[in-house]
Amino acid sequence: MSEFSFNILAFDCGALRPDLTTSRQVTAQGKRVIVRNPETGKTFLFSEGAFRVLESLQPGKPARNSIAAAFAEGLERSPATAQLVAQAHAAALLIGGEVPAIEQKPSGIVNRATRWNPLYIRIPILDPQPLVRVLRPVARVLFHPWTFRLWALALIFVGAAVATSWKRYGWELIIFRNFAWWPVLYSALAVSAVIHELSHVMMCDRYGVAVKQVGILFYFLNPGAYADVSAAWMLPERTKRVAIALAGLYVESMFLIFITAFWLVTKFGAFHEIAFVLGLCLFVRIVLNLIPFLRLDGYWALADTIGMPNLRSSAFRYLTSRIPGFNPRQELRPRLSTKHAAILLTYGIAALAFLGLALALMVRNIFDLAAKLWPHHAAAGYWVSASILLGLLIIAGLNVAARAGAWQPRNN
Repeated sequence: MSEFSFNILAFDCGALRPDLTTSRQVTAQGKRVIVRNPETGKTFLFSEGAFRVLESLQPGKPARNSIAAAFAEGLERSPATAQLVAQAHAAALLIGGEVPAIEQKPSGIVNRATRWNPLYIRIPILDPQPLVRVLRPVARVLFHPWTFRLWALALIFVGAAVATSWKRYGWELIIFRNFAWWPVLYSALAVSAVIHELSHVMMCDRYGVAVKQVGILFYFLNPGAYADVSAAWMLPERTKRVAIALAGLYVESMFLIFITAFWLVTKFGAFHEIAFVLGLCLFVRIVLNLIPFLRLDGYWALADTIGMPNLRSSAFRYLTSRIPGFNPRQELRPRLSTKHAAILLTYGIAALAFLGLALALMVRNIFDLAAKLWPHHAAAGYWVSASILLGLLIIAGLNVAARAGAWQPRNN
């Protein structure tokens, strides 16, 4: 921490902005306060105690005096308190005061768009709010309790029917050899992806959360769609956040149930083949989305279910804290319990394993593409692909390291 940051408590730092949006939540780490700056659109996570320190700041007198008047623990002399105030000032969470401008990167839950990751690229397309009013009657039907019950019964019935036809299902995998309806398949998958993201939007609207952005996502260079539901972090109810995370899979699974039922009742032919291949692709996509070790719907649902915001970055930060010579920036974080540490360790190792698998698949796909583009210049295609991959992996690695806080040396 710089000398200026340590001395910031001697200045009049002002007070918390009155227009901040806050939400208090109970997480596995204890009580937390999520704060959103309406001016920058960035969101930050504070412990209850840290936020109380910021609430104690009063304009017109040094921050040290304000904190000393509100607390009796000597917090006004703590370097961690000085760093907290400096970060809040740098994040524009404080207004008024006479603190000179400082260059200090804020911590907490920062808007994820502030770091560019070539393996996780989001391209905004449109603001879905004009569609919300049109979709509300649809949402009332889709998310009605009786619709959910019917969905559960249909899922059980179709699952049992597929289980009884398992030999037939395995035999029909041969369809992939001569499948000629790929344009129809890709179109149906694209429509399903749009429905998936609109389902997130509709569920957000039911809980009063505005979604301002939907677009195209490239995750490990594989195209997809996304809806920016980051405002849902402000909902204090954990069940609502989980419902938003799983809304897309819920509605997309309805599509899968219908397609699978259609395959079961139709005879062999073009529609039967399309239904079989489409159903299998949808099933694989739903399963991948449920895997909590990738930054997909299953991850957000797991993080909210167990009450551990920023589970992924916290796990990577914990892993890097085990590396000698690196500082995971834990100054303002409470000591981890044995259970919490075990969760982070287990999740971090599993997430790294899945990242390795995803990277391996990406590498194979790129080299396969190069072989098709340069069939007569295999060596040139190999080196071009290898160079592109190396650049992507270096940038992505630096991004992960920055999120984990691994590049700050320990002051031993």
